[in-house]
Amino acid sequence: MLVEAVTEQFPVTSAQLATDQAGMAAGSACAAPALAPIPAGLDEVSAIASSMFTEFGALVLAAIADAGVKQECGDAALAVAGAAYRATDVAGGAMVAAHPVSV
Repeated sequence: MLVEAVTEQFPVTSAQLATDQAGMAAGSACAAPALAPIPAGLDEVSAIASSMFTEFGALVLAAIADAGVKQECGDAALAVAGAAYRATDVAGGAMVAAHPVSV
């Protein structure tokens, strides 16, 4: 590829570049407010998400508390059931031992 520099065209090219730069600067100035970073939590989406997570968080905490209560009840019931199972198993073992099996 051959690049030929035509010095007579430099002023025209320079003027076109200046126009392009001015256009880009104007476009950037218009876009600046939209492109400026917004601190977290100050935009509409963050506010909506925050309110949703606040509501969801309350539901989750209530479910966790309910699960804790149910676990405590389950632990107590399991201890009672285990004791009853052990007593039944011991009684059954005594009955089996009292009746020997002949082969």
